[in-house]
Order: sequence, then C-alpha cells, then structure tokens
Amino acid sequence: MKKLLIPIVLFALCACGNRTETADPNFVDIEPFSYADSVFLENEYSEGYATYSIEMELPVTDNKALHDNILNWMLRASNQAPADYAKSEKNRFFKEDGNEPLSELISSYTLLEQTDLYVTYLTDGYLYTGGAHGMPWSSGKTFRKSDGQPVGYDIFDHPEQLKEIVLENLCTQYFGDSGTDVYEALIEWNEEFVLPSADPWVENDSIVFCYASYEIAPFSEGLPFCKISKDDIMPYLNEKGKSLFGTK
Repeated sequence: MKKLLIPIVLFALCACGNRTETADPNFVDIEPFSYADSVFLENEYSEGYATYSIEMELPVTDNKALHDNILNWMLRASNQAPADYAKSEKNRFFKEDGNEPLSELISSYTLLEQTDLYVTYLTDGYLYTGGAHGMPWSSGKTFRKSDGQPVGYDIFDHPEQLKEIVLENLCTQYFGDSGTDVYEALIEWNEEFVLPSADPWVENDSIVFCYASYEIAPFSEGLPFCKISKDDIMPYLNEKGKSLFGTK
C-alpha cells in the first residue's frame, strides 16, 4: 500500500495559571493544558487528516501528595512533563494506530468535583482507527485529600457483594428495565454478570460504576453506568470508603 504523509501541525499549548486564593492547603485549582497535532495521509482507498488532541486540567494545590498522584494518573506514570507526554503519545499514535486517513484520538481530563475530603477527576475520549465506528471511553478517579491517595474498589472489603445492587441500579437507571430480559441479555453477552473493570468513583454523594464498550453489552448499548447513593452503598463501604463521606 502506497501512502503519502504530509505533516500538518496544529499545536496549542496553554499553561495559564488559574489559582484561586484560598487558605485550604488541600484545595485543588486547575491549570489548563492542551495539545493538538494532525498529519495528512493518503492511500489508494482514501485520504484525510489523522488527528491527535488532548486537554488536561492540571492540578494546582499545596498538597504535594495529592498533586503528584493526580498528575501520575493523568500521565500514566510516565514521569514526563505534560508537554513531553503529549508529544510522545502523539508520536506513538501516528506510528501505531493513527497511520491511516481519518484516524483520530481525542482525550480530556477534567476536575469533576471536590469536597473537603476528596477530589474527583473525569477522563473521557474517543479513538477511531478505521472500520464502522470508533471506541469512546469515560471513567473517573477519586483521590483522598488526607493523603492524596487514589481510591477505587479498595473502599469495599468485599467488592463481589456489590453485584446485585449494581445490577439492580444498572437496570433501572440505564436500561430502564428491572425485569429478567435485561439480566439474561447481560449474562448471555458475558456469561456471568461482572463489575466494571474500571474503578468506581465518588460523585455527588454517590458512587458511580461505569462499564466500557463491549464489557457487558453490545456496542450499541453505549457505556452502561449507574450511580448508587451513599445511603444505599453505605453498608458495603469499609472505613476508608466511609471516610470519603465524613462518616465512620
């Protein structure tokens, strides 16, 4: 396959401080960062731009452990500066996955919510490398302000006990059906009902469970998710989990 590559660079880098004056050393402010690049590709079948872009709300806080853990999560433990990370990921994408016309990788990391006890970030994006459709994703990550540590299924002593309540809320909230049809469809797709592979996160006095495409259902079902209120989830939480809501 003959391929013509004409690099077209669309670069945007913003590191504009947006620090809010506060006496709280655990308060997290944001510093916007963005990077984008494109290359024009052509072969005997099609032509067009392959694009890469990323946007991040970098953490700004006096809590070093919190800052470092959030950044470590964003940059996939690469120990790189955000600009270097973006460039290396762009190079990897154009070399491995985005080396065909119309390929696309977009991602974002945004501060979703914070309280005196935790901060939650959301990441979502879209990957297209050809075919009928691309692959979207969305997940969150919660960090404790007390020690800056990320949390996930470790806020439950026995995560396997969550299957029934997650399935119930998934059926009523997302699929709109609490009957056996939905349950049987999910079981048929995955042989048995499973919890999301991605960690749950804290949002608006609830715990959010979100599945990836194809994880428990066909692509047409999107990204199934549910929110379980703290009152309903409280019996399953351990001390670490309860501390996120200020209870013991």
